[in-house]
Amino acid sequence: MIKERLNEPDVANGVILDGFPRTMEQVKALKQKVDLVLNFDIDLDKLQDRLVNRRVCTGCNQSFHQSKLVNGKCPECGA
Repeated sequence: MIKERLNEPDVANGVILDGFPRTMEQVKALKQKVDLVLNFDIDLDKLQDRLVNRRVCTGCNQSFHQSKLVNGKCPECGA
């Protein structure tokens, strides 16, 4: 599925694969040139806070941290 997607014209200038590949077998199966690899070293407590307190507005579909709520409403659209 990923090989097929990487052959689509809209990714001709590059693509970001988040969480893939995870194993050496996946790397070998990918058989694509990789120009850059990023590894984010994030504090586990901060990561957990981001995940647990992430909200998505039902009005504008914007994601934000729960602490950004304004009177219990979306900080972007007020929904």
